[in-house]
Amino acid sequence: MDETIVRITTASERMAREVTEYEVDRRVNNSRTVDPADPTLVAPVSA
Repeated sequence: MDETIVRITTASERMAREVTEYEVDRRVNNSRTVDPADPTLVAPVSA
């Protein structure tokens, strides 16, 4: 395998292990009425 491909694959796999996900406020999907500077939009939604 090409050295570049090996490096990209290694870096990609390392980064993928660090990615996390969580639900955010549904207002994120409404670009007409939401304040884009509101930091609570991307805060995790409590269950």
